[in-house]
Amino acid sequence: KAASDDWNLRLKDYTCVEYFNRPTGKRRPKYTVYVEVTNEDGSSVDRQMKKEEIDALDQRLAEANQLYELFRKKNRLHCVEVIPVKSGTFERVRRAMVRS
Repeated sequence: KAASDDWNLRLKDYTCVEYFNRPTGKRRPKYTVYVEVTNEDGSSVDRQMKKEEIDALDQRLAEANQLYELFRKKNRLHCVEVIPVKSGTFERVRRAMVRS
């Protein structure tokens, strides 16, 4: 939530996926965060996240989690990846899961 304040965007929903079992030894583990965000006025955000927005989330994660910060400083964990999804995506997923 704090990172979305840094972004000047409204966070509607998110989910996170961890990639720790990478097939090759040279790839560092990482987290991927899928975010559904809107502009402050509620309009859709149809763009990729800016580097400074991703860096802000990375910094907030480091502030909230000492282990994350340690692994990032030691270059054992790749910077978080942030992927925006279209408005309503998480609601559609929830409905599909309920129907199943």
